[in-house]
Amino acid sequence: MLLRRYPRVQTLIEHWNGKAWSHVPSPNPAGSTFSNVLDGVASSSSTNAWAVGYYFDGAAYQTLAAHCR
Repeated sequence: MLLRRYPRVQTLIEHWNGKAWSHVPSPNPAGSTFSNVLDGVASSSSTNAWAVGYYFDGAAYQTLAAHCR
């Protein structure tokens, strides 16, 4: 069974405030079986960033995007 052979992958977003890192809630869609990946980020300012990637819903890979402010 594929799910037992590979670890569950969840997204992780952290915020740097100039002194320390802190964890920020990130998307892990319901129904995704084992793969939630954020693998790109673009930012136009320190208060406007997009992270993009994909997740697997059990049948196909789907787009995953998070807007961070």
